Amino acid sequence: MTVRRILTFALLTLCAGLLAGCGSEPPAPGELTVTSDPAGAVIALDGVATSHTTPYTFLDLETGIDYMVSVAIADWNPVEAQMVFLPPAGSADAEFVLSQGTGSLAVDSAPGGAAIRIDGTDTGEITPFTFDELVPGDYEVTVQLDGHVSQPAEIVATVTRDAVASVEFTLVPLPQRIVLLEGFSNVYCVGCPAMNANVDAVLHTEGYGPDRALYLKWPAILSPLDPFYWVTTTITDDRVDWYFGASTINLPTLAGDGGVLGGLGTPASADGMMAFIDSQPEFSEVLVTVNTDEDLGDIDDLTHEATVTLMSPGGVDLSGHHLNVVLVYESVETENEGYIDGVTEYHWVMRDHVVPSSDIGVLDAGTSYPFDITLDDPLGGNLPGHDVYPHAKQIIAWVQHASSRDIIQAGSTVTATAQAAVSAVSNPDTPAVQSGGSR
Repeated sequence: MTVRRILTFALLTLCAGLLAGCGSEPPAPGELTVTSDPAGAVIALDGVATSHTTPYTFLDLETGIDYMVSVAIADWNPVEAQMVFLPPAGSADAEFVLSQGTGSLAVDSAPGGAAIRIDGTDTGEITPFTFDELVPGDYEVTVQLDGHVSQPAEIVATVTRDAVASVEFTLVPLPQRIVLLEGFSNVYCVGCPAMNANVDAVLHTEGYGPDRALYLKWPAILSPLDPFYWVTTTITDDRVDWYFGASTINLPTLAGDGGVLGGLGTPASADGMMAFIDSQPEFSEVLVTVNTDEDLGDIDDLTHEATVTLMSPGGVDLSGHHLNVVLVYESVETENEGYIDGVTEYHWVMRDHVVPSSDIGVLDAGTSYPFDITLDDPLGGNLPGHDVYPHAKQIIAWVQHASSRDIIQAGSTVTATAQAAVSAVSNPDTPAVQSGGSR
């Protein structure tokens, strides 16, 4: 082949190539639409996460090639990636269905047996219990057991996929509720011996001891004057006025936790008293304890120092509540047979009343709040001309709302042994039944 022919062939080949490219364009871009159920999954292309979530359409993608498409949602089960071919000047779709992962939640308490609530709904289960197949997320957990307060009050548990979240509560016992009965009576009151006998009968009935019920006698005004009222005139008058807004009331009158039981002058029967006590809550948010290093059996001691301590296992707001403390004679005997019905023995007679706090305020959970108090015994039981012989003294304290008069808890130095030692009935000849009152 001559040189001339070789050059001619090369030129023709080059021209053919140039002619073939004349008038052609690059392939048009394509669209790739990615969807998922549920929506909101993060999209990755060829293993690289994008800033987009489903549903989303990618525009201006190179066509004629394959794309590896995957999606993911936190705490949902992984889903298999898809290889999607994007044809020239075309579009393609990638659709995914995700299944949600689950986790477990173990709830326990000490002691066990507490009802479990999740997000405010009673689950019907008790501790310890493990809830399975829970959707990942936050759950508010509370537990409840009668007679206990939960610490903490609630726990927010975070459940994650394929894991067990555990929460545990400490259940602190609540103190037993102690009901306070207050009697307003007089040694010359016609119906008072029956009320006193009813009270004694109740306090000597099983289940109504000093760990459940206490009694306090306020010597009320009546003519002739009660010897006990004679030495506590101002204290009793203040109490009567605070309760009833008057200086005198029909006697006898009985109050239970701040409210009248029966009527003024017609106190509840023994059965009525027990029914009232039974209707009160079994437990209280507050514990009232009374401690003293002194010998309360020393009748000649005219001044007594004591400490009243308030404690709330779960914390409570006692704003607007008073703390009241009284000194009482657990029993008093007299040789004076001139009193009504010939009664010669009286129980739980008030001798002094102090209010160490007129607005208690907030009690933090588990914190003790002590109040040091001084109680005086007027005349030390010496009532000239009345032949009165008191026995041991006791101290009773209680928490009472200033406006509603509701008493929420009481406490004392009274023991079951001391209460049992007090005779069951003020006068054996007085029946333990309700009687009408008189002024």
